[in-house]
Amino acid sequence: MRKASVKRTTKETDVAVAVDLDGTGASSIATGIGFLDHMLDLLARHSRIDITVKAKGDLHIDHHHTTEDVGIALGQAIKQALGDMKGITRYADVHVPMDEALTRVAIDISGRPFLVFQVEFVRAKIGAFDTALVRVSPQTYDEVISTYKTPIVGLMELGLVAAVLYHALNGIRVILIDFWAQGTRYQRLMLWAIAVIWLLVMVPATVVVGIHMMGRFG
Repeated sequence: MRKASVKRTTKETDVAVAVDLDGTGASSIATGIGFLDHMLDLLARHSRIDITVKAKGDLHIDHHHTTEDVGIALGQAIKQALGDMKGITRYADVHVPMDEALTRVAIDISGRPFLVFQVEFVRAKIGAFDTALVRVSPQTYDEVISTYKTPIVGLMELGLVAAVLYHALNGIRVILIDFWAQGTRYQRLMLWAIAVIWLLVMVPATVVVGIHMMGRFG
């Protein structure tokens, strides 16, 4: 059975997490944060992973430390339970439609931690829970379990830039061939100069735009 238990104690929190990856979706959650308890219960139920979380933290200050440390401990527990990860399905993605939202998640359990989180909230709190903390727990979980979330949208935008560059280059090529066949030697030299200048300007600019786009999702 793929089971693991983790305890994490800091100056701010005392967290104990236990998971059974081959469970039935049972959960026992007590973090002192109602919304976080609710979400962890849903995680257990829909993933069919048995999850037990007991946490005490400095909630009189805010929810940040408790949320973060629960995410770290949960990531450590799942990583331990996975062991050498042999036989697992490495890639997965799913769309979840609900009344208020449509969510897409894609994961790659590759050992290279990275998180792309593209979610907008229309309010600062859900009950007493700060929506800004929704990113904290998945990110700490992700960094510990070393799960790579593929930046799908970023790759699509970079691909769009590459496609535009390709068609632009192809158009220039057609024009050059046509003018080359009909132009004088002087006109040919001018075309070469224009083509070289265009490449020196546009190719670096395209690379910079691509890096900027990928940086937005990093």
